[in-house]
Amino acid sequence: RYNSGKMSGDSLGDSLAAINGPISERFLEGLTGVLVSFVNANARYAGVDNRTVFHVDRIPGISIPKYISRLARHFCCMQEDMLVAVILVDRFLYHQPTFRFTAYTFHRLFLAAMLVSVKSRQDFFYNNRYYAAAGGVRLEDINMLEEHFLIQLDFDTYVDDETYKMFTWELREQLSLEG
Repeated sequence: RYNSGKMSGDSLGDSLAAINGPISERFLEGLTGVLVSFVNANARYAGVDNRTVFHVDRIPGISIPKYISRLARHFCCMQEDMLVAVILVDRFLYHQPTFRFTAYTFHRLFLAAMLVSVKSRQDFFYNNRYYAAAGGVRLEDINMLEEHFLIQLDFDTYVDDETYKMFTWELREQLSLEG
């Protein structure tokens, strides 16, 4: 099991119905809340870890909430795809214990996770040129990000039901705190 505990809860949710389906504003708010909280918790580490392909020299001009909304809009995916992207980020962090998920790494890491999630879960997906434009990076960059992300995951993109339910539970908890 890859659940590192860095971004997940301890109990299983009873029903997945609220997570399955097209992306809703409420879902985006909850997902964004979880991710922003995690990035903020790592803020003290910004700039102190070893640079990787996921690091940028300065924090991107687009905020994390706006970037998540942008990817949701342009990737034409479902809520489950976005949740799986979060699970894949958690798995990546498990495999890279010294890597810090900060404002300097969020955009490129989450873009790679979304790309891999959509490609591994959807029957139809666009080419990397499209996703590069949606993510605001060059084609060469998205190819490199995808490759490095998959290598760090040892190409394991499968998410078992227990892990999915655990992350669903955490997202439900976030939504209940907000509303």
